[in-house]
Amino acid sequence: METTVNFGNIFNVFKKNWKLILLTGVLGLLVSSVLTFIIITPKYEATVQILVSRKNASQANYYNDQQADIQMINTYKDIITNDVILRSVRQNMIALYNINLSMSDLKSNISVETQANSQVFSINVTDTNSGRGSKLANQVAKVFKEKVKHIVDINNVTIVSESQPSSVPVTPKKGENLILGTAVGILLGIIIVYVRDALDINVRDVEDITKNLGLINLGVVNRQDKRN
Repeated sequence: METTVNFGNIFNVFKKNWKLILLTGVLGLLVSSVLTFIIITPKYEATVQILVSRKNASQANYYNDQQADIQMINTYKDIITNDVILRSVRQNMIALYNINLSMSDLKSNISVETQANSQVFSINVTDTNSGRGSKLANQVAKVFKEKVKHIVDINNVTIVSESQPSSVPVTPKKGENLILGTAVGILLGIIIVYVRDALDINVRDVEDITKNLGLINLGVVNRQDKRN
């Protein structure tokens, strides 16, 4: 038994229930607005860019040294997120700014971003406080610059750009959240309408019998009220 999809019927179902679909879309927008503007705490990103290279690299071996520096970036990434750096960063934050952060907070908020074939990499800090995140990112870069030369054979670390407090949060993404909430609400409305129509077995008029069931209309018996 083959089942054919009658797009005309589907369109008519949605046309009859467009108010419900619109309502669920508005509800989705309201829910996403509450989550975005009230419940979710905004987070800001602070970024410091660092260049690490060999100061005394020879001209003949420049390309090889450059490739070696690029491959070492993964090592720097591990060093930056290691306790040997973060402990000093934590102490500096307390001494300079009276900001006490746990080691777990530091590890979860700090990340390192690299780009292909580049000796420049970025230290990113995500924080609910823009100013605090910016100070933390700068301290991580400064401590790394001081300590890395004692850990590996590197003598030239340059902080290309220091972090500045940002006024624009990276999360939540307001526009995307509102669009997604509206889309989910509309989709939910369509599903409700479709399921409700699929489960509805009531016969409302002659058209339901002739079109939907494929039966022949032999006539109509009018309803007569019983009178005493």
